[in-house]
Amino acid sequence: GTTTSTLEVTMDSNQTIEALFIVQENSQPTILLIGSSTINLEVGDSFTDSGAWINLPYVQIYNLELDNSSAFKSAHDKFVKQTSKTRGNRPVAFGTYDIGGGNNSHWVAIGAKDFSDLISQKVINEAYKKEWAEWTKNNGGAVSSSNYSLRVLAAFTNE
Repeated sequence: GTTTSTLEVTMDSNQTIEALFIVQENSQPTILLIGSSTINLEVGDSFTDSGAWINLPYVQIYNLELDNSSAFKSAHDKFVKQTSKTRGNRPVAFGTYDIGGGNNSHWVAIGAKDFSDLISQKVINEAYKKEWAEWTKNNGGAVSSSNYSLRVLAAFTNE
């Protein structure tokens, strides 16, 4: 079967992108950007975020159940800022499931150069004990119900 979800992604730059996320049984997931936006994409156009996702094509996605999305966004933004030096240029995205998310209302995606890099970043982030404690206290009741990794196999520019 095929599962389709519409996502609204807010990047660290506060740029919002609407995307269609398609998962087909026994195949890699597909993410298509849809609709017009401030980056002037048209329906069906591909998008490359200045090379961030293509140069760091391994992505860890955490599905979240939130009681208070505003509190989570505030705690998330603060933690992302606090960890920026050790994260380097690895992208972090936060978005919502508009349909098809089940009990999950939001997600966080973190990019890395390969699977080993994903694991290394997880270990590095565990050292932020004080920051994690604050995030846990102020995250709006966030529960990560599941997570998975995916790899961007190809991206196309509009040039």
